[in-house]
Amino acid sequence: MRRHTVSPRINAPSKTPLRLALPTYPDMAEREFINFTLRSAATREGSRYTALISSHPADGSYPSYFAVYENRSFRDEASAAAAAEKALGLVIGVEDDGAPVFAEGETGFDDDKASEAEAD
Repeated sequence: MRRHTVSPRINAPSKTPLRLALPTYPDMAEREFINFTLRSAATREGSRYTALISSHPADGSYPSYFAVYENRSFRDEASAAAAAEKALGLVIGVEDDGAPVFAEGETGFDDDKASEAEAD
């Protein structure tokens, strides 16, 4: 009977470094609230991007996602991520279900404030 042997060269690790094209993600902003951690993010919807805030419960259960600036979409991921980070900075609290709470009348849009200033 003939034995099958494995060549040591086949099992030896390659000396050529492995280069993987890993996706890069922009840094997400994060804020801690009682029982929840909120994170800013951007997601692609078709050819446009949407800004969102994800709410992660402290007990480890599944997160919830909330779109911000729903009446606007962004052409690039960086703009959507920046808008989500700005919205995260405007959060004043978190409801029991993890929904972010904003100040009354806060839209987050700078152009709303500019039109109010012009009216005065």
